[in-house]
Amino acid sequence: MPGYAYTRPVTNVTQDTAPAINLAAVNTFYGFKMDHTTSRVTVEQVTPNSGDDIDLPDDGAEADPEAYKHWLWNEYNLGFSWSGDRLLMEVK
Repeated sequence: MPGYAYTRPVTNVTQDTAPAINLAAVNTFYGFKMDHTTSRVTVEQVTPNSGDDIDLPDDGAEADPEAYKHWLWNEYNLGFSWSGDRLLMEVK
């Protein structure tokens, strides 16, 4: 049966925690936020060496409505889009 051959090497994805400093320096950060007044979800992208600060929420701290709800670092560019009520992620 013919199928799609996935040819990309295995990637390291770090989720909801800070990665090792050597990975954070070369991987792109994606942070997911939600506006509680409109229920709108946004994804912020911070590329390596951009100079932008990434403020992660403290463990055990009271939930900040402006804080990231989920985040990840990845070495590949990711694209996000909506399909109905589902958020799709594409590895580019």
